[in-house]
Amino acid sequence: MYVCLCNAVTERRIRELVAAGYRSLDEIQLLTGCADTCGSCHDHAEAVIASALAAPALPVMSIETHSGQLHSPALS
Repeated sequence: MYVCLCNAVTERRIRELVAAGYRSLDEIQLLTGCADTCGSCHDHAEAVIASALAAPALPVMSIETHSGQLHSPALS
């Protein structure tokens, strides 16, 4: 779902950026242009950020390498 139609910023993209460590609309605005043009999405974008920050973090899964060993990015 689009949050910012002017700059084609989706809710998914905002959630990805929050998961990557960006915590404010100012930071996300610099990266995406969200709420930069007409500003009508400002409140919605902040609500999406707040929702993403309140959501529990997803568990990190281990993957099996070619040699059969388990690799977890959290342990790297």
